Amino acid sequence: MRALLLTLLIAGQALAQNPLPGRGPRLMVPAPTASTLSAVQYTTADQTYYVDPAGSDSAAGTIGAPLATCQAAVNRSPKVLRHKLTINLVAGNHAGCVIAGFTLDPGVQKATAGILLDGVLANVTPTTGTATGTAESGAAGVQASSYGTLVDAEATWTTNDTALVGSFVIITGGTGAGQSRVIISNTGTVLTVAGVWTALSGTSTYAIQRPSAIITSSTALIPRAAANSAGTTTGLAAAGLQIINNNMDAHSSGASIVVRNMALNVGGSTAGALVAGSQAFFILTTANGGSASGIAVSNGSFVNLDVVSATTTGAGIGAASSTDSLLNITRSLLTASGSTGGAGVRHLSSKGTLEQTKMAVSGGAQGVLISRNSGVTSNSLLTCDCASGATSACIRSGLSSSLPQGGADDIALAADVSVTDCTYGLMVQSGNISLNGALTGNALSYGAHSIFGGNIRIKAASATLTATTAEMAVDDGAVTGTFGSLGATYACIVATTGTVSRVCRL
Repeated sequence: MRALLLTLLIAGQALAQNPLPGRGPRLMVPAPTASTLSAVQYTTADQTYYVDPAGSDSAAGTIGAPLATCQAAVNRSPKVLRHKLTINLVAGNHAGCVIAGFTLDPGVQKATAGILLDGVLANVTPTTGTATGTAESGAAGVQASSYGTLVDAEATWTTNDTALVGSFVIITGGTGAGQSRVIISNTGTVLTVAGVWTALSGTSTYAIQRPSAIITSSTALIPRAAANSAGTTTGLAAAGLQIINNNMDAHSSGASIVVRNMALNVGGSTAGALVAGSQAFFILTTANGGSASGIAVSNGSFVNLDVVSATTTGAGIGAASSTDSLLNITRSLLTASGSTGGAGVRHLSSKGTLEQTKMAVSGGAQGVLISRNSGVTSNSLLTCDCASGATSACIRSGLSSSLPQGGADDIALAADVSVTDCTYGLMVQSGNISLNGALTGNALSYGAHSIFGGNIRIKAASATLTATTAEMAVDDGAVTGTFGSLGATYACIVATTGTVSRVCRL
């Protein structure tokens, strides 16, 4: 038996340090010591722990005797998982937590093996009106061109109430029961949500909620292996929640590490969550990154965000992905304010999808920021509200601030893009953007602007963007045009400066 345990540990260590093909680099994890070999190294049954800041880390971790910290629950579990580890956080302010070094036993784990970090939702308090009621109707939305709505004629909400925008509306009964979406805007009687859903009826009851289990402090920086012969080390930035170097690829039940019903509200210059060398799924989660990222993804990670509201200030990024990672975002709201380095979402040498999501940015921050070697796709409506931000773009590809040159197929948009008050609708610098849907709304300067040899390809017949200066422009704007002027397929406006910047019709 001892020999078998040792074999499993060595195999897990090898997988952690040498990921599967295409998964990208992982951080190093310490080798097991002699003392750890004498203990059981794998789970023998499902484990459930309860965490209450008023509890004790020496307690049993049950409902009646909760632990005080998430970290204590993580530390009690063997690192080799054959079963499900559930950590329930009650309402309240919680200390930061690091989930690192876990491995799924590839041969004998249950189909549900993995980790669930689960919080709790609570009704919000709107400025006016109430958080619960019955919808008399609600549009389903159309994936390529419009979002869903909830209509309650009895509601008396304040328009675009900050207590509502970024919160989650949960259909608690009747038609559409069980659906949940993030609210992206509201009037006195109508909520608009990110994404589509089943159309509501007079039987649809609802509640507007936010997570009340809140991580409010950061965890320590996680070191990497020695960087040079002198033995100095570098590290990953601290964050409220760190998911680091876990060899837990998805199986039939979905992502192996799930974060649900949580608020990551550290703020300052610390990210709400950091995922590195791991796979994770965030749902019904809010993240406040302050001037850092709401959710940061790196080191070959695979991350899904579904019904998430992430907010940053300064040069922060709502969701940031880098270093050969894959970041998929669905039905979410990403908010950023500050300089041109800030963005709702940024892909730096990473890939992903961006579906049914709104970017609300201001102060010059970008909606979507893409750099070289990225490959991002969208098959559904994307919306950007730039709040009249200077030098802002709904989608910016290629060079921007310190970002490197864009590569081929930086972002491919198969459905509509809707723009409000951005300086540019589409902005490409030495990169490539293709849009096969409609470009609608308004831009403060150019609808589509290509510079430094960039290429923008648009299905011009569907482009109806209103722009103050010109619908299309290349380089310094000396060459401009209208979408309607591109009468033939592959017709282009081209720069005259030798950079071969162009805007073309698909």
